[in-house]
Amino acid sequence: MTGTVTKGVLTRADRPQETVEFGFNPQTLQVHKSSTWHATPGPQHKQAPPPQFIGTSQRTVTMQALFDAWSAPTPTVTERVDRLLGWTCPTEQSRHTDRPQPPLIRLDWGGLPRDLTCYLRDVTATYLLFDEHGTPTRATVDLVLEETPSSARAQNPTSGGEPGTRQRTAVHGDTLSSLAQQEYGDPGLWRALADANGIDDPMRLPAGGRLLVPPRARARAAAAPPGAPRG
Repeated sequence: MTGTVTKGVLTRADRPQETVEFGFNPQTLQVHKSSTWHATPGPQHKQAPPPQFIGTSQRTVTMQALFDAWSAPTPTVTERVDRLLGWTCPTEQSRHTDRPQPPLIRLDWGGLPRDLTCYLRDVTATYLLFDEHGTPTRATVDLVLEETPSSARAQNPTSGGEPGTRQRTAVHGDTLSSLAQQEYGDPGLWRALADANGIDDPMRLPAGGRLLVPPRARARAAAAPPGAPRG
């Protein structure tokens, strides 16, 4: 009995319609995760000093994808490779913020790990076959994907609203002025945060609340005196 092969796919987290499907599923998939311990030698230890746990690293996934024009002519091999390379660059929306970052990527496949949200740390493409016009028709792409901490995910640009707008979580003790200092380097640019989030009291923010952070240009325009040029 023959079943349908489940193809692995990489999906841009903020644009689910933007994907790269594997032409053939990887033959091997390496998952790496490590913990860090530290031991301080001392004369009081008879043999080895007891180690102290420092922390754990995020998961790293290493795989090789194969794209072949004969098995999947569209999108072309070059288009799929170019999309992967583009995912290592800052997004257009985040380039207008103080913290530009590439898009987050989700790995979906029947194997392990499942539903991994990550960023592309390394992409190496090797073109193996060309047609008579010199167009690549087959390529292997070595990928290194690194699991993204939840704090980095929170910095991902929002899918809607003004380009460059992001989200962040308020913590105890935050004020709009302190957030403006952190985000824009100027506490006086708090007005845009208040306007974007409908906040009347800039000194009181609920801890754990999600806030929209407009781009710097919007913050400067909101702080400009009435009648001043805005742009």
